[in-house]
Amino acid sequence: MNPNLVIEDLTVSYHRVPAIHHINLIIDRGTCVGLLGPNGAGKTTFLKSVAGLIKAETGNVKFAGRDIRGGGKIIAYLPQRETVDWDFPITVRGLVEMGRYPDLGIWKSFGKQDADIVAEALHVMELEPLADRQIKALSGGQQQRAFLARAWAQQSDIYLLDEP
Repeated sequence: MNPNLVIEDLTVSYHRVPAIHHINLIIDRGTCVGLLGPNGAGKTTFLKSVAGLIKAETGNVKFAGRDIRGGGKIIAYLPQRETVDWDFPITVRGLVEMGRYPDLGIWKSFGKQDADIVAEALHVMELEPLADRQIKALSGGQQQRAFLARAWAQQSDIYLLDEP
């Protein structure tokens, strides 16, 4: 089994104008990588494409030899703060529970193991006292920790954090 993230010839265009162009990259498992560049350089486009949230014009994204775009549990994506609807009526616990949905599928119900994983994520991010508060009632740092807890609860192989 190949534990690498392999990105081959990845191109994403908006209205036929390339935002990212023929990206090739191999990242070893356990590696932390930072993307640096000015606004508009394509960092978010790149992450969203790897996560399968936007369609690539060309290229492949593979982990351990498998195509992973839109790959449910394999990738956890933490969006930029600006892209979150802070008025959506959800508690911190409800947000973190959403991290378990890729494991549940359509017919499985939320079980003890899922509840334990959510409790662990809340504990690790020190959000237990805030678990029943609405996300919009939190400070910016607390909101980011809530989204990190959701990603933790997903128990993914790859974590894509867009301006964490």
